[in-house]
Amino acid sequence: MCSLGIIIKNHEVSMTLHDHGSRQSVPSKIANRGDNHRENATPAHNGVTHKGTVLKYSPQMGQGWIRPDKDGADVFLHRNDLVKANMPAPLPTQRLEYEIGNGPQGKPCAINPRSAANQ
Repeated sequence: MCSLGIIIKNHEVSMTLHDHGSRQSVPSKIANRGDNHRENATPAHNGVTHKGTVLKYSPQMGQGWIRPDKDGADVFLHRNDLVKANMPAPLPTQRLEYEIGNGPQGKPCAINPRSAANQ
């Protein structure tokens, strides 16, 4: 006879399979298949604020791109960072201030976005 124990904590799922015949427990960690972008985004440039213009943003996909005012590659923007900042989905050509962070895959992304004054 077997039983299964499942624990959900901090967006992670842990599972333990108990084999009562052999009295063994086999722990197993299930990878979070949900979106954990916000938890994994970390500041990369010590809170330096950047300004840029939204190139495009897809509410259906929950992602978009910002073109920085200064030279550099376009910066990825994710829905979870907007939610965390209590911001609605941005419109194309909208001005934003943001910081650069490392996303869950180590790629640069915009974190702590907020509306910027047009200049």
